[in-house]
Amino acid sequence: MVKRKRVSKDKGIKTKLPDGTDATINVSKRSFGQAFQEWERKANGLAGDSIGMISPEASNMSLLDVVKEQGVIGRIKGKTGTKIKGKGGVAIFKALKTIFNKPDMSKAQLPALKALDTLMNGIEGSSADPRNIVFSNPVDWDEDTGRVLDTDPVYGHYRTDEYEIVRDLKDEDVPAVSSEWYNDSKNAATPPFWQALYGKGTNAPFNSPSLHMIVKQAIKDIEDAPIIINKDNPVPIEGKKAATTALTISVLRAIVETELNNGTEGKSFPDSRVRRLIVGQAQDIKNEKESDAVESLKRINVPNDIEECWFKLSRRQVKLMAFELAKRKGIKMHFKQASGDVARSPLIFGERPDPDTEKKSLDWKEMLVR
Repeated sequence: MVKRKRVSKDKGIKTKLPDGTDATINVSKRSFGQAFQEWERKANGLAGDSIGMISPEASNMSLLDVVKEQGVIGRIKGKTGTKIKGKGGVAIFKALKTIFNKPDMSKAQLPALKALDTLMNGIEGSSADPRNIVFSNPVDWDEDTGRVLDTDPVYGHYRTDEYEIVRDLKDEDVPAVSSEWYNDSKNAATPPFWQALYGKGTNAPFNSPSLHMIVKQAIKDIEDAPIIINKDNPVPIEGKKAATTALTISVLRAIVETELNNGTEGKSFPDSRVRRLIVGQAQDIKNEKESDAVESLKRINVPNDIEECWFKLSRRQVKLMAFELAKRKGIKMHFKQASGDVARSPLIFGERPDPDTEKKSLDWKEMLVR
């Protein structure tokens, strides 16, 4: 018999199955939240000129503050910008803190992650994408006064080399940022705000997974993670064809088969012992086919594979499982009771005795006691 795997205390995010059963998604709580916490620390550690923010109102803001203020959309020139209703970062950030720090999928957190992913997918590449925020870049200016005479659009950041020149002509020190942060084409600039929200973790200064990467990975982790059905909500093996379905689960089949192989003709199948072995511990579910069998027995439909569960069944169902498996293996067995609900009577190893032979045997016994 396969022994139950020990699941560490760190593992498991609570969820509810369609029938209301409390279950556990077998994902580490610690690792689930770690990526978001690292993103939060990184974003909080970048501020001021290191992210191109120099205006008095914004120079002390960290990248995390900007995300909280702006959400997942772009900002205006060097400032905090204005919040857009429904897309502001405060609500998004609070939701993410709840999801990643206290994950519990029974409270619609997976749909919330998917909704955020959909929102970010819609913004990415659009005019609201931080890399596509448009600014006016000087292309002609008065060499004496620095007065701008003509501009072209630039995307991602306004502090270009040309902008530095015109500000310098006004005796103002506003150095250009990295040329990777701005571009004259859409979807090409990689400013810090975009790096934190949509980047691939390869650009400076935010050379870590972006928020969108973390959200997508979290969704994948949850959808790919196997489910554990807990002891308080065992899977019932009951009703017609339940015994046949249960035999498709290898660990249950192995328990029954062991006792069949050890049987002695004329002796009863040990249904009580087999039942105790089945219901007494969590059982491993090996593959998708076995997971489907569990779903069939539980009468549920879930996208994740079931990895482990507890079962409940009667001795009657144990005997039906044993009788079915015995037929497949060519092992002769019979129920003591020949009619009615035969599975409520003992299941005996060997063929059923011929009625005449059985009657003669009884007659001899009667004669011996006379």
